[in-house]
Amino acid sequence: GVVGAPPTVMHIEFCNSGELPVDWRMILRTEQEVDMENWFDLGHPTTAEDEKQQWITQHKVLDAWPRKGSLAPGERGLVTLTYTHDTQGEHKLPLLLEVEGGKRLHIALKGLTLAGDAQLLHFAEDSHHLAPVPIGEECPPVQSYELRNVGPAELSYIVDMSPMEHLRTANYGFKVLDCLNPQGTVPPFGVTHLKWRFQPIEVMSYQVDVPITTVGGTTNVVTFVGRGFHPEEEGAFKALPEEERGRPSAWPGYSHQSSSDLAAATTRPFVLTCAGLPLGALP
Repeated sequence: GVVGAPPTVMHIEFCNSGELPVDWRMILRTEQEVDMENWFDLGHPTTAEDEKQQWITQHKVLDAWPRKGSLAPGERGLVTLTYTHDTQGEHKLPLLLEVEGGKRLHIALKGLTLAGDAQLLHFAEDSHHLAPVPIGEECPPVQSYELRNVGPAELSYIVDMSPMEHLRTANYGFKVLDCLNPQGTVPPFGVTHLKWRFQPIEVMSYQVDVPITTVGGTTNVVTFVGRGFHPEEEGAFKALPEEERGRPSAWPGYSHQSSSDLAAATTRPFVLTCAGLPLGALP
């Protein structure tokens, strides 16, 4: 957000899936009751870092509430995370989630507050896996990558198409990967989706580093990875790398529509949304 913007609020839901009541709490690194060995993965803070985290805590720049609670078997509870945008700069707050008599989990809260005239695109990931596509597919689906404008002014972007041209040259002049909207604008505090057509001609993995530049701003390089598979394979899901099978956005045919997209969907024949997906009994 930008200085003076309303606080950013998020919620984390906990669920006690066990058969016994559970007591939990969130602990700050600066609290004396914490065993410092538990913070090893977060590095060894300097005095200046500790002072800044104490200031963030005292002024509730980053805050989590409630900090402790109890859950009965099958019960769910919400923790609200709040980030106020009163001070420009980057803010961090490490927390330790402790379950009484159980495990501990590190939670690192991190936020960035910009000046009112800042121009910045937020890239959720610097490596994006496209859904696998069978070779020989004459009309592959259009896939998307989100560009988010976190500033108060409209931004213009340009996608460097030269990496796709190099890929085309290396594949006998065939457009394996193409961006359908390489230039455009992103509205203030809004999103734009880059549209990609991935059409592999071989059973292999493709990887392209694509620079995306904000007009008058910075350049970020995003690595796009796609895989072509034989149409006689048992399904596109098996073509996914093992680490991608647990990421819904990588599933073939999966598409998430934001509320802003749905609001503008009046010209479509129909729109189907799903707040929850029942999977039945799982091991």
